[in-house]
Amino acid sequence: MLFPYHIEYEYRRWPVATLGVIGFTTLVFLVLQLMPPDSRFVMLYRFGFPPEDFSPISLVSSTLFHAGWLHLIGNMYMLWLFGRPLEDRIGRPAAIVFYFTAGAVALVAHALLTPALYWDVPAVGASGAIAGVLGASLAVFPALRVGCVVLLFEFRPVGIVRLHAAFVLGLWFLIQLILQEALGGNPQATGVAYGAHLGGFLFGYMLFGVLSVARSARRDWAVLQWQIGLRRKAAEIVRGETLPDVVTDDPALRQMVFLKTPGMHGDAEEIAGWIHTLNVDHRPAQCASLVVSSVRADGLFDRLPLSAVVKGGRALITLGYSPYACRLLMNRLRTAEPFDAAGLLYELGALFSAEGNKELAIRCLQDLVVLDGASPLGESAKFMLDDLRTSVSKS
Repeated sequence: MLFPYHIEYEYRRWPVATLGVIGFTTLVFLVLQLMPPDSRFVMLYRFGFPPEDFSPISLVSSTLFHAGWLHLIGNMYMLWLFGRPLEDRIGRPAAIVFYFTAGAVALVAHALLTPALYWDVPAVGASGAIAGVLGASLAVFPALRVGCVVLLFEFRPVGIVRLHAAFVLGLWFLIQLILQEALGGNPQATGVAYGAHLGGFLFGYMLFGVLSVARSARRDWAVLQWQIGLRRKAAEIVRGETLPDVVTDDPALRQMVFLKTPGMHGDAEEIAGWIHTLNVDHRPAQCASLVVSSVRADGLFDRLPLSAVVKGGRALITLGYSPYACRLLMNRLRTAEPFDAAGLLYELGALFSAEGNKELAIRCLQDLVVLDGASPLGESAKFMLDDLRTSVSKS
């Protein structure tokens, strides 16, 4: 058995919504404890969720009621552990709405998965809503590290492990599914509504899974639109520009001519290796840029490593041919994979910034942040964006 005790997550805000739900739920429990046993029993039946005869308000109120101290503490502990990262990611209002919506959906699932024989027993507790939080966490943070205590028989701790949230939450869901099937949906066997756990978990996972796919598609579409706009701007910049002829006896140039000879040029790896041997600060850098541009026509350009393409572009910038460097990078951007696109956008942002076109530089770097903002390259782009925006506002 795994007992989670820590989540490795850097919080950006104080978990006000999670604390509010925990505090209010605890307050409701304390008020119930002050009531006489008969009155407390009546309240649980009135505001709990009996599938046989329930009121719409019980879809929310039953989430706030708990049968005992262990029931309350266990639920609030899991909410505190997994609710905070989710609230930090989706925001406070959305976290509260999702929490109670997941609780209502979990109760409906409980009714559907429970035999009619047990419909007269009211379900109370926040475990269905918290199961929704767990499912959402699986969709949003599958690679998050969770510190767990390993417990064996009689709940004896034997060690501590750090596991991905996908494993911990997936195992938890599997256990709920096994118990639901093994007990035939009878909540009275253990006093736990496993059907509510399954329904809440699946609701949270599917909802945020769909939202994640939609967000990714919207991001990809936005990136595509930016790239199309950037390529159009690049075409305007390089229109009418021609690559200068190079006449020299440099040995590097003779090797370049040999590599460009039809039927004689090497493969992309060979050419890339040769480019990397050239010094970008000296004359051979121009040969490197010519080789990079020539293999584009030979069909090898798209297979060159990004580092070789970037070196060719930097060589052109060093030699004063920034427009052609822009065209070179833009052509590669057209077929680049997301990882390569991030590097190209960074180079383009730096290029446009150096050329004084701060608007285009900001657009390139914003595109990079959207595409891969969490990477070291994305973090560097954020710093460049801050500097560019500051200079634009001052001007």
